Amino acid sequence: MRNLFQGEPEVKSDYDFTGSFTDMWRDMRVSMVMPPLTVAICICVVMSVMMFIERVYMTVVVLLVKFMGKKRYTQYKLEALKEDIEQNRSYPMVLVQIPMFNEKEVYKLSIGSVCSLTWPSNRLIVQVLDDSTNEVLRSLVELECKRWIERGVNVKYETRNNRNGYKAGALREGLTKDYVYDCEFVVIFDADFQPDKDFLWRTVPYLLENPELALVQARWKFVNANECIMTRLQEMSLAYHFAVEQEVGSSTCQFFGFNGTAGVWRIKAIEDAGGWKDRTTVEDMDLAVRASLKGWKFVFVGDLHRVSVWKKFHVLYAFFFVRKIIAHWVTFFFYCIVIPISIMVPEVHLPKPIAIYIPATITILNSSCTLRLLFSELVMGLFLLYVACYDIIFGKDHMFVYLLMQSCAFFVVGVGYVDDKSGSNEPSSLSPYDEAMDALSSLITQKSRADQTNAGLRFELMFDYVKILDLEESISKMKIIHVAGTKGKGSTCTFTEAILRNCGFRTGMFTSPHLIDVRERFRLDGVDICEEKFLAYFWWCWDRLKEKCSDDIPMPNLFRFLALLAFKTFAAEQVDVAIMEVGLGGKFDATNVVQTPIVCGIASLGYDHTEILGNTLAAIAGEKAGILKKGVPAFTVPQPDEAMEVLKAKASQLDVPLQVANPLDSKLLNGLNLGLVGDHQYVNAGLAIKLCSTWLQNTGHLEPDSTEQNNSLPQQFIKGLTTATLEGRAQIIPDPLLDTESVGDLVFYLDGAHSPESMEVCANWFSLAIKEDGRQQRTSNKLIPHNHAETASTQVRQLDTSHNIHFFTIEQILKLYLKMQILLFNCMSVRDPQLLLPRLMKTCSGHGINFNKALFVPNMSLYTKVGSTSSVSSTDSVTDLSWQLTLQRVWENIIFGEKGNTNGELGSVEGKDHSETSVKSCENSVVFSSLPLAIKWLRDAAKQNRSVKMQVLVTGSLHLVGDVMKLLKK
Repeated sequence: MRNLFQGEPEVKSDYDFTGSFTDMWRDMRVSMVMPPLTVAICICVVMSVMMFIERVYMTVVVLLVKFMGKKRYTQYKLEALKEDIEQNRSYPMVLVQIPMFNEKEVYKLSIGSVCSLTWPSNRLIVQVLDDSTNEVLRSLVELECKRWIERGVNVKYETRNNRNGYKAGALREGLTKDYVYDCEFVVIFDADFQPDKDFLWRTVPYLLENPELALVQARWKFVNANECIMTRLQEMSLAYHFAVEQEVGSSTCQFFGFNGTAGVWRIKAIEDAGGWKDRTTVEDMDLAVRASLKGWKFVFVGDLHRVSVWKKFHVLYAFFFVRKIIAHWVTFFFYCIVIPISIMVPEVHLPKPIAIYIPATITILNSSCTLRLLFSELVMGLFLLYVACYDIIFGKDHMFVYLLMQSCAFFVVGVGYVDDKSGSNEPSSLSPYDEAMDALSSLITQKSRADQTNAGLRFELMFDYVKILDLEESISKMKIIHVAGTKGKGSTCTFTEAILRNCGFRTGMFTSPHLIDVRERFRLDGVDICEEKFLAYFWWCWDRLKEKCSDDIPMPNLFRFLALLAFKTFAAEQVDVAIMEVGLGGKFDATNVVQTPIVCGIASLGYDHTEILGNTLAAIAGEKAGILKKGVPAFTVPQPDEAMEVLKAKASQLDVPLQVANPLDSKLLNGLNLGLVGDHQYVNAGLAIKLCSTWLQNTGHLEPDSTEQNNSLPQQFIKGLTTATLEGRAQIIPDPLLDTESVGDLVFYLDGAHSPESMEVCANWFSLAIKEDGRQQRTSNKLIPHNHAETASTQVRQLDTSHNIHFFTIEQILKLYLKMQILLFNCMSVRDPQLLLPRLMKTCSGHGINFNKALFVPNMSLYTKVGSTSSVSSTDSVTDLSWQLTLQRVWENIIFGEKGNTNGELGSVEGKDHSETSVKSCENSVVFSSLPLAIKWLRDAAKQNRSVKMQVLVTGSLHLVGDVMKLLKK
C-alpha cells in the first residue's frame, strides 16, 4: 500500500503538546485518522473497479446487440402467433389488474385506456382494485367503472375495508375472486400507465407459445418527459434501466426484475412462486426473484432465458451485490465522506483514476444509451469551447470564463438534459373545474339570459337527451315535487326541501339561477354539491352527449344541460325526493320532461319574461300551468282573478285536483320566525306545507289531514320552516372590510327582486328592516349624559339592564339617528324600468324612506361565461353603459316628478369628489362603469362620514346580488 502515500510520515519521538495547534492536528490525523481512512479508500477503490467492470460489460453487450441488429426474440414470429390465435379462436382469458390509491388525476385516463384494449370482450376482465381512502374519490372511480360496464366492458370494481399489504395485498386478494378462476394470464398496470390498444396482442402470444414462460415485461416511458428538467432526468434514468440493465439481463441470460407495471404474468407462475408477499417494500422484484429461482423463464422485448446454478450465482452477485449494495453504498460513502476527509489529510494519496476518471466514465456509459442529441446546439457548444480555449492561451481579458459557461449551457441542451422548446409541452393552466366551466360556457347560444328555447323551440329534443343519458327509467321512478311561478318559487322549494330533510329524507333540490358558483343549483341534503361529485356527473353527461349528438340532435343549451345534470345527479345519489324548480315558464321548460311527479305547485304569478311568456297574466298563467299532469295533485296560492281562471281551466282539462294553499298562520310556529324574512314568505310557506304533506301522504309516509294548519304542525315542519336559508333573498350583510367602530358603517341589504310585484315586496322588507334596526339600537342603548365636561370630550355613559356602565363616542350616538339610504341597481334590458323603479320608490316613500342616492352599474358576471371565475374588471374591456344611462334617466325623471322631495339634505355629506370614477353623475344618481368602482365609492364615503350609517339596497337582479356577494366575500 506504499503507493497510496506521498512519502513516509514523520513521527516525532517526543510529542510536544505545548506546540501549535497545527502540529497537534498533524499528529492526530497521522496516528488516528490516516489508518482507517486508508482502509476505506482501499475498499472504495475495489468497489469502484467492480462497478466500472459491470458498467463496461453491460455497455459492450448493448453495443454488440445493436451492431448485430438481431435480438433473440426474433426467433419467435409474433405475426404468425397472432394469426394462429385468430384462426383457431384460441383466445385465452386475460385478467387486467389496476391497483389504485387516491388517483384523482389519472384514474379516468387509466381505466379508459385499459377498457379500450383490442381483445375479445368476452375473454377480458378488467379488475379495478381501489384502495382509496377518500370516499368521494372512491365514488368517482366506481362511477367511471359503471360507465364502461354500460358500454359492454367486463369491469370489476373491488374495494377493501383495510389496506393490508398495500399494493401487494390488493393484487393478492384480487386473484382470489371466483371470476379469476378461468383466467390464464394477469396483466398489471399501475394507475398512471396508459397502454396502447394492441398491448395484449404484442405480449400474450409469447406466453401461449412458451409454456415455461412466466413473465413478459414491456417497456414504458413518461408521456410528459419534456415538461421539465426533473422528468427529463427521470426519463434518462428509466431509459438506462430498460435499454441497458434489462436488455443485458435478457441478452446474457441474467436476472432482471419485474417493474411493477406493464407486465403480463402467467397466473400459475405466481402461484408456484408463493404468490404476492407483503413482507417487503419491493414486492415486484421479490416475486420476480422467487419465480426465477423456481426455474421460470422471463422475456423482455421478446428475449428468453433459462436459469442455471451459474445464473443463480450471477443474480446474487451482479444484481443484488453490485447494483443494489455496492452502487448505492459507494455513491454516498466514497463521494460524501471519504473524499472530503482525504482533502483534510494530505498524507493520504487518493488516486485520480479512482476519484475522477472511473466515475466520469461510468456516467458517460450510463448516458450513452439515452442521449437525444441536438446537432445545432452541440455545434454551437463546440464553437464556444474552441473560442474559450483560444482565449485561455492567447487572450488577456479573461473572457474564457464567460465563454466556458455558455458552451456548457449549449452542451447541456445539446445532449437532451433540458428542452430547448420551452413552453411547447406546458400543461394547461386551467383547473379541472375551470375546464368544466369552459365546456358549460360553450353551450350558451343566446346573447341574453332569456332563451327562446323556453318558447318551445324543439322541446322534443329533451326526450332524446334523456334517452341518450339512459335516464328514462330513473326519472320515472324519481319522487319529484315540481314547482313553477313568477315569484316565490325558489323560496317555496327551499321551505319544501328543509321540511322533508328534517323529516329524515335524503333530499335533492335543483334551482336557478346561481349567485356565485354554478354548483349552488344542485343541493344534496341542503348543501351545495361538492366539486368532485359535480365534475364526475358533469363529465359523465358531457361525454355521452358529445358522443351521441349530431346535426339532427345538437348539444343541449346551457339550462337544458343543467337540468339533465340534475336528474343524473339525483338518480346517482339515490335521493328520496327531488325538488325541481322551473327555470322559465313551465310548459316548455327543461324540467318539464317529468311526466309523473308526486305533486305540483304554482307560486305567485306576475309579469316577468313577457317577451317569452306573453304580455297578459292569462298568457303567463297558461305557460306556468304547463307543468300540471293528468291526475297529479297540484296546489297554488291566492292569485289574481285573471290568472286563477286560467289555472282552474287547465286543471279541469287534465282532471287535476287543484287546491289553493292559504298563507301560513304565524301562530303555528310556536313563537319562532320563518327562516326566510318577509311577510310574503308566509304565502310561500303555506304552499310548501301543502306540497310536503301531499308528498308524504302519496308516498305512504303520512296519514291524510295530519298536517292541517288549523290544528298544529309537526315539529319537523316547524324546524324546517324556521331554519330554511336562501342566499340573495332578503339578506343583510355588513361590509366585512370596514371596522364600524372606527371608520364608518356600511350595510348591504340584498334581495334579487326583478318583477314589479317582487319589487314592492322588496321595498316593504327594506323599509321595515331599517326601521327595526334603528328601533332595536335605540331601545337597547339607553343613553344617559354624564356631565358637560365629559360630553365635550365626546364621552357618554350608557346604563344597560344589568347596570353596567359603558362609554360611547358622539359618532356612535349620531349613527343611531343619521342614516343614508342608497340604491344599488341593475336589471336585464328585457325588463321595463318604468314598472320596477316607480313601484320601489313609491313603496319606500310610503314608509317614510327616501333614497339619498341611486347607483347604476353593469353586472360583473358575463352572459357568455359560467362559473365562479366568470367576472371581468373594469379595465378588461370597454363596457356598454347605454342601459345603465337609461336607468339613470328613468330614476331622475321619477325624482323630479315627485312633489315635496327632500332627499337631498344628506346628499352633501359625500365628502371627496368621486367624479373621476363615474361615467355620469347627476344630483340624485351616479352611473359607474363597473361594480368594484361603485363598492369603492361606497366604502370611501363611509370612511369620510363616520357619523352616518350607510344602508345600501342591492336589487333588480339576482346576478347583481351574486356579484356583490362575490366582492364582499373577497
